[in-house]
Amino acid sequence: MIITVANHKGGVAKTSTVLAIAEIVTYLQKENPEILPEEYRQKPVLVIDIDPQANATEALGIDPAEVKISVQQFLEMPENTVELADVRYGILKTKFDNIYLIPSSISIEPYVHRLAGEMDGAMRLSVVTKHLADRFSLVLIDTPPNLGLFTQNALVAADGVLVPISLSKHAIMGIQNLVSIITSARRFRTSHLPALLGYLIVGLDKRYNLHQSLEVVVRQSFGSDVFDTVIPTQAKVAENISKRRSVLYGLTLQQKEDWLSFIGELFDRAKKVTFAEKAV
Repeated sequence: MIITVANHKGGVAKTSTVLAIAEIVTYLQKENPEILPEEYRQKPVLVIDIDPQANATEALGIDPAEVKISVQQFLEMPENTVELADVRYGILKTKFDNIYLIPSSISIEPYVHRLAGEMDGAMRLSVVTKHLADRFSLVLIDTPPNLGLFTQNALVAADGVLVPISLSKHAIMGIQNLVSIITSARRFRTSHLPALLGYLIVGLDKRYNLHQSLEVVVRQSFGSDVFDTVIPTQAKVAENISKRRSVLYGLTLQQKEDWLSFIGELFDRAKKVTFAEKAV
């Protein structure tokens, strides 16, 4: 399963969501594999960082300034993915067990303009992931806070798209543009994919009436596409990312249970996507 985490807005916990999913899956592989669907129990997890900000790269213990082979090289030569993956610095082993990374760096930002001049500019990453999917139980793609060609590549490559939504006054503004691009991405595929896995509400603080009101608005606007699980405000997660620690470090039992509940929902939705694809 290839999951792209996307939202055109910044500060909506895209990176922390990617990291939490990766770390929870690999933790369960080791400690409680029977909780996971069978296809996720053994093979490693791959994180692809296609955001020039490289927050996921840094959080996974890799200095973006020292990256020798980044996602750009894979996009430049997607037909050589297997060869790139097998060289020393192609796909990096991170500081976390069973999590691997195709890193990013600020130097990839100008490359998006070159992609715009290519006929297959939005399809490069899908070629890369096609070559790599069998090596990993799960591929997670972290995207920049815009709907440009890097994000479009991530959407075309995805089996499913997860959209974190923060509870601000502008939480749902522009979401329809993202949905339109997800629909457009299907034109590059020979199936109904990518599917919308759902909207994850993040950063809920029940002390604020505005947050509670906005949660109601989000659920009324998107209905059953919204995950039942809500991720409350967790300043500890942001601190952990900045210090390159596990995103789960120091969380309360309830906070960890929130993430585990979300993971259960995510796999249930992913299973429906897989079944629907097989039925086509």
